[in-house]
Amino acid sequence: MVKSFQNGISLDRQNGFTVLLVMIAILGIISTIYAGYEYRVSFADKALQLQTQNQYIHQIGASVDDWYNRNAAIVDGNALAIAPATIITQSSLPVQYGLQVVSSNRIIANGIGYHVIVAYLPDDAGVSALDPATGIFTPASPKTVFYITNGMTIETQNLITTASTLSRLSGVLETWFIGMENSMPISHRSQNDWFLMPMCAAADSMHLACTGGFIDANPVLSAVGLISNGQATDAWGNAILIDNSTSLAVAPFSIFLKSNTPWGTTSQISAVGLQ
Repeated sequence: MVKSFQNGISLDRQNGFTVLLVMIAILGIISTIYAGYEYRVSFADKALQLQTQNQYIHQIGASVDDWYNRNAAIVDGNALAIAPATIITQSSLPVQYGLQVVSSNRIIANGIGYHVIVAYLPDDAGVSALDPATGIFTPASPKTVFYITNGMTIETQNLITTASTLSRLSGVLETWFIGMENSMPISHRSQNDWFLMPMCAAADSMHLACTGGFIDANPVLSAVGLISNGQATDAWGNAILIDNSTSLAVAPFSIFLKSNTPWGTTSQISAVGLQ
């Protein structure tokens, strides 16, 4: 067998060396392609995980919102932070991804008492924190997955709902009073305080019973057919209170309705029989 030489090197060796270089180049290309594919897969996995975690935290937040709405009287009747275990247990939260739940103390702003509750997932970038005094939440990073339940929104709506109930009951009382007046002979009008039983005698179907101060409005108003028992209830599930003990002996006759908020303030309205 005759071997060919070029520059003193066997052509077979040259060819073998060339093949080796080509193989190395091909392997490099394959590695680059695989690395790019692996990156894309990793990026897609992270994006999917982030989407899943966001869906999860919004489900958690919706559960906390619902729990807060149903228990606002208890939540904001408490001046301290609500224990995480209480929130998790009573909201029936499924704990995943290292879920953390924190609460502020009761905050008073613009006459409204409320708590801020944050559900969040731990972040490798650092530690997230909620200021218990201000309710300001500082996430560990822009990528932190979290949900804020702001009690200010909930309690503002509760105040609006309660004010609407008070106004409705006041209107019912005033309409009833005028109806009772119109049922009397003209000569006897403006002489009767339908809001108060004369001399606080035993109540009848034409006058409201004497309250002696603020008491549950339900039995007082239902006794004369103005409402069904239980309809005089505020947004926190407590009875609206009624008081006719300060009604004047002469027209215009008046009566008072009020609701006590969980944080200790009062919403009050009057009904006037004759303007």
